[in-house]
Amino acid sequence: MSNTTTIDSGTARPAGWAPSSNASLLGVIGGSLVASALIQIIIATVDGGHPAVWGTVMLAIVALAFVVYLTTQRTELNQRPYGFLVVHAVMFISVMLGYWAHAALRGITQQPIDLASWGAVLVIMPLCWGFGLLLHTAGSVLGKGHEHAE
Repeated sequence: MSNTTTIDSGTARPAGWAPSSNASLLGVIGGSLVASALIQIIIATVDGGHPAVWGTVMLAIVALAFVVYLTTQRTELNQRPYGFLVVHAVMFISVMLGYWAHAALRGITQQPIDLASWGAVLVIMPLCWGFGLLLHTAGSVLGKGHEHAE
């Protein structure tokens, strides 16, 4: 019996081996939830409860942080099947969850939701981003989870 495990790419790894991306992916999940909460706090306090300039600026900063993460962790994410897809899905879920939770809280507390300002983040953004995530998922599955050659 061998003390190695072969992964889809044909690379033998020691038994019990885990990619170094494990810890960083957990950090991404926690960080994206905190960032999403911060965006919603900015929208609720600075932007008057409607997605506007400062919430958009915060969203752009979060997106830039993810680009930096993907760039600096590229090697580690390439070692993990579906690594880039996991990061993409985490960002989508955390950002959309923040906007939808904020809108739900406004509805529960009887605060109006102006579709002129909320429509884009509640309808257009999830449709476009969700379509991109679906294409990314299809590409990842076709590539057997390895989006870039090692």
